[in-house]
Amino acid sequence: MLFRSLGVDWAPAVRAILDAPQGAVAVLGVHTPRASLFGQEWTDNRDLALRAIPAAIRDLPTPRVVLGDCNATRWTQAFREMLAASGLVDTADGAGWQPTWPVSLPTFLRIPIDQVLVEPTLQVRRRWIGPETGSDHLPVYVEFDLPR
Repeated sequence: MLFRSLGVDWAPAVRAILDAPQGAVAVLGVHTPRASLFGQEWTDNRDLALRAIPAAIRDLPTPRVVLGDCNATRWTQAFREMLAASGLVDTADGAGWQPTWPVSLPTFLRIPIDQVLVEPTLQVRRRWIGPETGSDHLPVYVEFDLPR
């Protein structure tokens, strides 16, 4: 396991290689800075961290998974650019509305800022949101098949 920065003071990421019967799977867990309505610097730092993700996974073996609190919805420009640059796909595609934050609000007021991204070689079976765990975010679960 290796800890690294995503280019800003507060943007932790952890890289790990998991052993599975079908072979290794590389995982990058991220937590980018939050965007803010009260200062562009926060949003700029979030976007900088998102732009650093493709480089952070470039030297990892395939298949690769990126997951965590991206502090961005899938419609955020910087998030879409990161997806295009990384070649990853969003497991939320076709999964319907799955908001994860903040749990203190009713479901219809929450937003989906927790992401699980995978390489296209991973076949996503299903994706769902789990129950409250004590965090201000709900967990995201993804079940996928590894290539043989």
